[in-house]
Amino acid sequence: MQPEVDPEASGLFPGSIRASGPVPAAPFLARISALYKVLEAPELYARRLARSLDRQRKRGDPKPHALPTASACRLRPELGLIATALPGLLGAALEGGDNSS
Repeated sequence: MQPEVDPEASGLFPGSIRASGPVPAAPFLARISALYKVLEAPELYARRLARSLDRQRKRGDPKPHALPTASACRLRPELGLIATALPGLLGAALEGGDNSS
């Protein structure tokens, strides 16, 4: 004899009912579209980013900071190596000639 399923019950237990519905695809598609545009013309976007960083530096804004990836252990070894090294490489590249030490 099975207990009755309560449709109002919350949780992830067998027999519980979770609300479901359509997942909005627009934000994901917008990100993919933006990434595709950058991959089509990387030099154009690299120059655009360089100009933007130069303007920020001239205004005296703090330099951007790249945080390390928290879940790099889940990546394939080659990609994990790049993901863990990238924040340090970006930090060194953004230092430019402003290092007075």
